[in-house]
Amino acid sequence: MIGYGIQRRGPIPAGRLLQLVLLTRPYSWVDAATTGLMGAWLGAPYGHAGAYCAAAVASLLLWFGFNFYSEYVQEDPGRLRPPLLLIAVSLMVGTGVAVLAGGVRAAGATGAFLLLTLLYPYKAKSRYLGPLGPSIRGCQTACLFLLGYAIAGDGGPSFSVVTGFV
Repeated sequence: MIGYGIQRRGPIPAGRLLQLVLLTRPYSWVDAATTGLMGAWLGAPYGHAGAYCAAAVASLLLWFGFNFYSEYVQEDPGRLRPPLLLIAVSLMVGTGVAVLAGGVRAAGATGAFLLLTLLYPYKAKSRYLGPLGPSIRGCQTACLFLLGYAIAGDGGPSFSVVTGFV
């Protein structure tokens, strides 16, 4: 990346691509995917593979977008700052998969996840958000679980209470 938002033409160098992959926290992929899968299984224990795959893919893409956005905002020294386009694509495709697969009910969990994603990186810069950092992350995990539940199941009463959707 040259300057702010100006992209170099041509393929991404292998070293830069590896840095971007590492920013997604590969050790946490299983956690993000299984959280969505557990919600999907609870929503439909004998559901079809498509719902389970959609829950895992949506959860992972949203998780990638969250990590990219956090790195973009926090600007930690020595770490690559992801391009805004990569952040936008991860979050938009993850949201698209979630809403296409889970409808309006999945939109509630996805919207909550996106709101929390916007807040979380500012925890180090805000005396109000700082103490809430672990709670925000816990709520994000709950959102991925509810997202999987909404995709695979009928939404259920617990999801209705959280989002207000019936």
